[in-house]
Amino acid sequence: MTEITINVPDEVAKKMEKMRFINWNELLVRDILFRLSERDIVEAILAESKMTEEDAEELDRIVKRGLFEKHYRKAQANS
Repeated sequence: MTEITINVPDEVAKKMEKMRFINWNELLVRDILFRLSERDIVEAILAESKMTEEDAEELDRIVKRGLFEKHYRKAQANS
């Protein structure tokens, strides 16, 4: 098994020390595994996707334009 070291702020370390009943190693390993499985799911979806980079950029522009217009109208109404 590989060992890693993390740095936490002193205030966090003090709080962790008060909760010795928590297995911090196990908690971190579970969180890492969860994040990795999320990434695996995203990669599997992307592998099946027919969307091109250009399609994604166009969708991005449409969404951003819609958000801009929504917030612009709201700001105009509040003026």
